[in-house]
Amino acid sequence: MDGRPINVDIAQQRSAENTPRGGAGGGERAQRYGDKISEPSATLFVGNMNFNTTQDGLWELFGSTGAEVQSVRIPTDKESGQPKG
Repeated sequence: MDGRPINVDIAQQRSAENTPRGGAGGGERAQRYGDKISEPSATLFVGNMNFNTTQDGLWELFGSTGAEVQSVRIPTDKESGQPKG
């Protein structure tokens, strides 16, 4: 993508026992803050992007695969407004 190789890692669901700090299913933090295991998501996180990558470019790239793209968001630095990459 934009001249950079990409690596796709498929997320693996964790059980409460193997989630860090007791996870959403148990542990002191989960009990204190009411953490719950999230519903499955179709969100794709793409990291290490070229700083010149645009939302339009991502729409075009992933739309060309036949995937139904619902939204694109590029995280930006709050102070500079520049993409985080």
